[in-house]
Amino acid sequence: MKIWIKLFIGIILGTILGIIIPSNIGSDFFESAANIAINIGRYAIFPLIFFSLIIGTYELKINHARFKTYGLMFLYMLAATLLLVIIGVLSVFILFQGRIEIVTDKMDSINVPGFKEVMLTSFSKNMFNALIEHGDFLLPVMIVALILGMNLTFDKVITRPVIQLVDSLSRIFYHINSFITEIFAVGLIFITASSVMTLKVIQNFTIYTQLVVILIIDIAIVLFGVFPGILYLLGEKRNPYKWLYAITGPLLTALTTGDSYISLSTLIKHGKENMGVPRRTGSITYPVFALFGKAGTALVVSVSFFIILKSISAADINILDVLWVIAFSFLVSFAVSSRPGDGVFIAIVLLCNASTKINQNQYLILKAIQPLLIGFGVILDVATSAFISFLIAHRDGVKLKIEARDFI
Repeated sequence: MKIWIKLFIGIILGTILGIIIPSNIGSDFFESAANIAINIGRYAIFPLIFFSLIIGTYELKINHARFKTYGLMFLYMLAATLLLVIIGVLSVFILFQGRIEIVTDKMDSINVPGFKEVMLTSFSKNMFNALIEHGDFLLPVMIVALILGMNLTFDKVITRPVIQLVDSLSRIFYHINSFITEIFAVGLIFITASSVMTLKVIQNFTIYTQLVVILIIDIAIVLFGVFPGILYLLGEKRNPYKWLYAITGPLLTALTTGDSYISLSTLIKHGKENMGVPRRTGSITYPVFALFGKAGTALVVSVSFFIILKSISAADINILDVLWVIAFSFLVSFAVSSRPGDGVFIAIVLLCNASTKINQNQYLILKAIQPLLIGFGVILDVATSAFISFLIAHRDGVKLKIEARDFI
């Protein structure tokens, strides 16, 4: 059975359980079970990224392709983030009508590491600390892996045993991660049930209808219009939607878990075995996008902010406000790299707190549908990561051709 079918069945079962079981009876159990499932989903991702990035960096260096690959990756990342923010802003002004009621309830302060804290965490006093500390932050591990990968070419006789060991460990952890991906549908039952129980207790859910509809339309435009259209223009005229089918599993995982790292573990397997993206490309693009390639997060943030702002006073919005939100949504999406599970909502909070037109805590109107907002953002983050990895591998001429019937 294909993985996406298993995941879809898990989502259906979890939705049914979440609907029929009263929240006051099962919410604590399913929340605990969901947290355990999330931990299992992340279990192998750090060592997998560490060893794969070392060997992937080495392979890029010996093929003199690292600067080209890195340059394309960051160029495409910036372009995709800007494009999705613009789509989000336009969709609000075209589709949103009326207003939503703003609440002023108080909320505990949210602590988000600043640039200084991120740098201190990424470059600690001891390189080994990156491997044993900061279990929720992938960047320190990636930095060590990049340093090691760059230094495996100075003497091939000396480094050959290390290269063989790292290559072997990369493949071993890939198989461990593959096993977790295969069985994760079971955990998705509990995660989905917990999310449904959270959403079903929302009172007056209809006030969020326009926001949800706008985001669904934006997702459809990006997944079925923008990305396939680009592939069509680049020569994939036979079936520009094949890549989308290839990542159905990661998209389902992203939507239901809202977790960047779990989605990353699923995407690594599907990227190689469905899209044909080799390790030398995927080992760098997938984790970098999981940390910094937050195009979907930026879209959801811009849409959410403008809906709040238009609900307060649509008449006061001018072109400078639009440009400010585009710029800040673009930048804040890169600032939540240390929050793999709730980065979307944190980015909304940061944007609202930075604005002089929104009073403190007015973003709380969106807290009730936080799981949906996070899921919508991560599904576009994952799609963007897969799409750009596909483009880079295709442009470098290293992408393998895999028929849809052979997809996992």
